Amino acid sequence: MADIYLTQPVQIVAGSVAGSKWMSDDLFDRAASTDKAFHVVEGANHMDLYDGQAFVDEAVSVLVPFFRARLNVAETVPAE
Repeated sequence: MADIYLTQPVQIVAGSVAGSKWMSDDLFDRAASTDKAFHVVEGANHMDLYDGQAFVDEAVSVLVPFFRARLNVAETVPAE
């Protein structure tokens, strides 16, 4: 159904050694969206993207600009 209904912008982040990466590859290929991107975190497995600090940092560095651009969110500095 992704080839019909997934028309929204899509940013996929997957670990290069994740057992589930094939599902990300498949979704990316099938998504109907014309605004889609795929980022592979080298050396990361699925669980690393939850709690492997370096891997999470890389994923966030891709996701934040994606959401800011598409949600029209101004860049803010958090209060200390």
